[in-house]
Amino acid sequence: DHAKNVLADAGLTPGPYGISASLIRPDPAAEKEEARQIAQALRIAGKLGCTALRYSVGSMHPANVWMHHPDNFTQKALDRLIENTRKMLPVAEDAGVVLCPETTQWTIVHGIETMREFVDRLDSPYAKIIFDFVNHMTPELVYDSRRFIQCAVAALGDRIVEFHVKDVKV
Repeated sequence: DHAKNVLADAGLTPGPYGISASLIRPDPAAEKEEARQIAQALRIAGKLGCTALRYSVGSMHPANVWMHHPDNFTQKALDRLIENTRKMLPVAEDAGVVLCPETTQWTIVHGIETMREFVDRLDSPYAKIIFDFVNHMTPELVYDSRRFIQCAVAALGDRIVEFHVKDVKV
């Protein structure tokens, strides 16, 4: 309540709550711990009045939820991520906070098609994505980013809950 009052007194509203964790990890103990952290973050975000939780969509890299790994590009990894996310949906619904993983071209949800599949298969208003254009830039796209962004937004539509906008440099 204190944090909400401080924000309100300043004329501010809480933005998305963030955590550097993922619902999929190659180590089952780490996966369980990060799921616990995400559930706790959802509850805190809900108490603060945040509408979304930003976290990493995940990687099979043993040490980093944002790093590349060959298994990130398998259907098995995507299926497991969706299964784990589905288990977290009741916590998100109870907190009133949307699960919004941020994606990159190197993580399990790594492109427009996997973003669509992730959200569509979960089929919940509490499962969307954060779209960070820079995380998906390639040497070809960086020179025509406007067209890429327009096409991506048209393809993803309301599957996007937040844009993470920053500059990109070659």
